Amino acid sequence: MSKFNSIKINKDSELFKIINNRSYRDNLNIKLDELRYITVLYNDFYGNEKLGHLIVNEGIEEDILYIFEKLYENKYPINSIKLIDEYWSGDNLETDKVSMLNNNSSCFNYREIDGKDYLSYHALGLAVDINPINNPYIVNRDGILDYDSLTPEEKYYATHRNSDINHVITHDDLAYKLFTERGFEWGGDWDSNLYSIDYQHFEKPLRSNKVYIKKIGD
Repeated sequence: MSKFNSIKINKDSELFKIINNRSYRDNLNIKLDELRYITVLYNDFYGNEKLGHLIVNEGIEEDILYIFEKLYENKYPINSIKLIDEYWSGDNLETDKVSMLNNNSSCFNYREIDGKDYLSYHALGLAVDINPINNPYIVNRDGILDYDSLTPEEKYYATHRNSDINHVITHDDLAYKLFTERGFEWGGDWDSNLYSIDYQHFEKPLRSNKVYIKKIGD
């Protein structure tokens, strides 16, 4: 069996028990049968071959399998690829922050954008974050990027965006090329006068994320 594969998520499965009421909850915006559980091989920062797991929207299932297989074949280093649920803190946004501080690459997490009242593309399984510490998210506060909110390590990588620095995504980076060739947008290309900058983030806007989080029965 290939180490690059995808399956539907069954409500009777152990996987569903792990994600239910954590990264996933019953809602009106994304159905469980629209999501896929992806297994990939990757090389960590020390060159060790490891298995990684992602939950993604079925609309990018083939993209993700293709991209991560190419990254693996080219020995592209990724610190870790674990479900966001492995860092569960009781809150989706806080869990996301813990995952990022552990330099974990991930996709699905049913949450708002931090500081907004509408969905992140992660909530629809249409966004992937790669090596977050090396490619930090820098929040825009009234037109100014807030570097002071970053850890010292994140701040270093936020201000040193050079393709010669290990694990930094630039326009010359393989991950950038693979994702954008498959129709993804890179958060590092957003207008810093208007938006936060998100160097770790690739999204494929197959549908609008400008909807509010709603639960069944709301």
